[in-house]
Amino acid sequence: MRRTTLLSLLAGPILALAACSGDGPQTIDDGGILADSGQVTPDTGAAEDDAGTIGDDAGTTDAGPALDDAGVPDSGTGDAGQADAGGSDAGVTPGEPIVAPDDTWTWVPFPGSHCMNDTPTGIGVNLQPGATKVLIYMEGGNACFNQVSCATTANTNGYGESNFRSTANGLPNRPIFNRGAENIFNDYSYVYVPYCTGDVHAGTNMNGSVGNAAYTFMGFDNVRQYLERLVPTFSAATEVVLSGSSAGGFGAMLNFDQVQRAFGPSVRVTLVDDSGPPMSGDFIEPCLQAHFRSTWGFDDGVLAGCAGCLATPDGTFIEPYFDYLLNLYADRTFAVISSDGDSTIRTFWGFGVNDCARLDSFTPGTFSAAMYRAGLEGFRDEMADGYTNVGLFMKTNSTRHVWLTPDPLANVSQDGVNLSDWLLGATQGTITHVPGQ
Repeated sequence: MRRTTLLSLLAGPILALAACSGDGPQTIDDGGILADSGQVTPDTGAAEDDAGTIGDDAGTTDAGPALDDAGVPDSGTGDAGQADAGGSDAGVTPGEPIVAPDDTWTWVPFPGSHCMNDTPTGIGVNLQPGATKVLIYMEGGNACFNQVSCATTANTNGYGESNFRSTANGLPNRPIFNRGAENIFNDYSYVYVPYCTGDVHAGTNMNGSVGNAAYTFMGFDNVRQYLERLVPTFSAATEVVLSGSSAGGFGAMLNFDQVQRAFGPSVRVTLVDDSGPPMSGDFIEPCLQAHFRSTWGFDDGVLAGCAGCLATPDGTFIEPYFDYLLNLYADRTFAVISSDGDSTIRTFWGFGVNDCARLDSFTPGTFSAAMYRAGLEGFRDEMADGYTNVGLFMKTNSTRHVWLTPDPLANVSQDGVNLSDWLLGATQGTITHVPGQ
């Protein structure tokens, strides 16, 4: 199997060159939000302290999950490759359940977490009474891998309660967080994971550096800490949709394994990866993949349990990693959404062309829309030939970036199929390719 695009992970607002949502270049409105994208731009506010603590113990986390010899949470995986039940059996040490008002966005600080400037962050929750389904959404916002991208990555100065107050005001306007009848997720409890780690939510490099600057890339470990409290909070859950847009889409894919292991096999986790398609290695330079991998410390976290990923001599990892997920979780559903000419992702891939000749330049090389579509079609055709649990929803003749916002999902359609119906099928275990082969 061929697969590969993590490098696009970086997607989100990419420096000045990013063209995100919509079919043309994107602008930033007065609120610091990328127009029509829902992506948060770099915030100048520093991360908050423990103010906004929920209950007596909301600002604390218990001891981290036990790690196996590979340095990843012990899953209890047996010979069949199936994870054991959640909680302590899955290697996650349950912490205190989150207590928050019903149907209200509430900030939950995690003092042991790390933004890229080494300040703590947290998550937002919106609890639905009696819900047995949970939507976890990972925000996007560029990625820090060279000097120009690090300078423009979202929330370089941290993300705390005051940042979340601004974000929360707009969350009910996002289609996936609206409690209206038209939203297929309207009866879910919601978890919002902000983006301030610069590593597509997947790093384990406490002492990272780019150029002459030091950074903390601990997104993967942050998610582990969040799971320590999310699993007991949603102990009655039967379904989890793990989603994200842009850098968050890649982050959702990279964290799927640890989320599914934490909740256990009785909870069905479905991936909804918006604008982070794992394409073939023919469409991404190994040098760029190797650069992401070493900069963010993937070998000690997300890739630690994937022997095929660690064995690649040139540093590529997306193809073996996606194979790992599909083979380990053949009974789970993986939904990927993308335009056929996503201008933002193409920009990032441009830093890898010609053997990363422009990796440290202000502007990347050219990655054409035709090449991008060819990569998506190759991914779709290969998946159709080998798997029934993976689907690509490809919006044609578009350069738009991110689709889970701002339009109602039912308003987005391709070949007579609207995105809302397609995602509903995915959550129920039915997935197709749109358009088909």
